[in-house]
Amino acid sequence: MDLYDIHCHLIPGVDDGSQTMEESLEAMKLEYEEGVRHIICTSHFSADCEAGYTSKLQESFEKLKLRLKETTYGAEMRLHLGNELMYSESLLECLDEGRAWTMAGSHYILVEFLPSVRYEELYRGLRKLASGGYTPILAHMERYRCLYKENDRLDELRDLGICLQVNGASLFGGVFDSASAVVRKLCKSGRIHFLGTDSHGTHSRKPQIKKAAAWIHDNCPASVAEGILCGNPMAALEDKLFCFRRKLWEPIRLTRL
Repeated sequence: MDLYDIHCHLIPGVDDGSQTMEESLEAMKLEYEEGVRHIICTSHFSADCEAGYTSKLQESFEKLKLRLKETTYGAEMRLHLGNELMYSESLLECLDEGRAWTMAGSHYILVEFLPSVRYEELYRGLRKLASGGYTPILAHMERYRCLYKENDRLDELRDLGICLQVNGASLFGGVFDSASAVVRKLCKSGRIHFLGTDSHGTHSRKPQIKKAAAWIHDNCPASVAEGILCGNPMAALEDKLFCFRRKLWEPIRLTRL
């Protein structure tokens, strides 16, 4: 099965991820060796980004695509552009004006908050973005302690149409790692919709996803595993809408947004 990485920082020289073209290409090679064939590059974005950041990002992304095609493995890789969006009250305006990128030009957006965020603030922000016509994917949801062991809060987010993404490495903490235990339980129950590496190149958090994908395949119900590893990211790239079953926790692809 070809894998998808919907969260990584591999466009060179635009954020705290990969710093050079050589590093980006080496990271892309690692992605390929991990079985990834579809990547959404999600460089950081915040409302206070300097003028010209969007055009700089686009230019660097296009150069990366061209260089990737020159490699022995590049013909099998598909790159798409997005952002990891730091939430602020002006984020919706940035999206509507085209200063911030959605996921591969779809209505899906990858959104992060400060790890210390209160649930009320997180919910209010996601509701605002959803009401604005976007489908938020909450990035690395395992970082938000306000969601741990709070099924009613996860229910609220589900009913709002919010998708949840986890980093592959978060499935493999130690015996006493509460985050790892929570992530595994949520994956098994079908509450997690996307897997990503959150790779920042080869110097920090290398792209590793194969081990997490294998765990999901072996430990989650078949329909849930298929959704996380293939169906859901494919739906996002095709800009299709999720509908959440209340009992089975399975997102179903419906119609184009």
